[in-house]
Amino acid sequence: MCPGYGQLSPVQCPAGFVCDEPGKPIWSKQCPPGYWCSEGTRTDNASSSVFPRPNPCDAGTYCTIGVNTKVSVTGLLSTPQPCVEGTYCELACPSPQGTAQCPAGYFCPASASAPIPTLPGTSTKRPGLSFAQSCETGTYSPIEKSQTCVVCAAGHKCMPSANASLSEDASRLEEPELCGPTTFRPYNPYIFQCVKCPAGTVSTKVGVGDQSLCEPCPEGVVCFVEGLDDPSKSTACPEGFVCGPGTTSTTQTNTKCPAGYLCSFGTSPNTMYDTKCLPGFGCPEGTPFTQRTKYPCLKGTSLFKKMFYSTIDMPDDTCRFLLPRR
Repeated sequence: MCPGYGQLSPVQCPAGFVCDEPGKPIWSKQCPPGYWCSEGTRTDNASSSVFPRPNPCDAGTYCTIGVNTKVSVTGLLSTPQPCVEGTYCELACPSPQGTAQCPAGYFCPASASAPIPTLPGTSTKRPGLSFAQSCETGTYSPIEKSQTCVVCAAGHKCMPSANASLSEDASRLEEPELCGPTTFRPYNPYIFQCVKCPAGTVSTKVGVGDQSLCEPCPEGVVCFVEGLDDPSKSTACPEGFVCGPGTTSTTQTNTKCPAGYLCSFGTSPNTMYDTKCLPGFGCPEGTPFTQRTKYPCLKGTSLFKKMFYSTIDMPDDTCRFLLPRR
């Protein structure tokens, strides 16, 4: 171009502009969007065989009209600008809106040249996000490009690793973990941890999905503690009582030994009628085996005794014996 009078030679077209018409005192047009133009650019057609021609701006940036360098200076529009968060910019991107908005299942930080798929254990629920979110406690995501995290299945737990605070990878919930023996977890988004099977039950299985699947402790024993994995760790039913399946410390004295019978340690509903009272002795309800001779049968009752004792008849009326008045 020839900007003044009496010039002996033309002046190079300035960077950021195109001089594609002869005999002009100034440049013909600005460098087209998506491209940058060096000094002396002779055409605005980036596909032309004429050189110098416009150069495409790098992927991850966008170029508005009139860009004069490939070096990016954020905020200076005559240079390439970093692609906006939530969008991505392919080669020769002409707009601040980028090539497109980042789709769901992907994320696009600033200067993204292409959408980045989410990793297992993370998700992006909607388009236009600049980062992926780790699955919340109680959910997980087993695949890439997840738009949502899945609620943890029954019998499993979905908790961040103990090292989650030290490592971003450790906090990603990629796969649920089976509940171990003695525990269970129902399908419930608000219950995150596996819960111990209650007292009165025993469980050796993994992946138990409901409290009802914790098996009752056997008859004749008392299971005091939660999370029992072996019935041999229980204690025998106390003397004078009968313990059915699932007996706990609060229910161990609910059922007394039937009248007319003796109950030793470990008595169950199947054995409560095994040991009858000894001949000549009575057995009120709840009689322990060690007290089998405590209540001899009456041969006669005096007025004095009636004042301080009451009599109880055995079920078969074969024996009457005395009990202290209360």
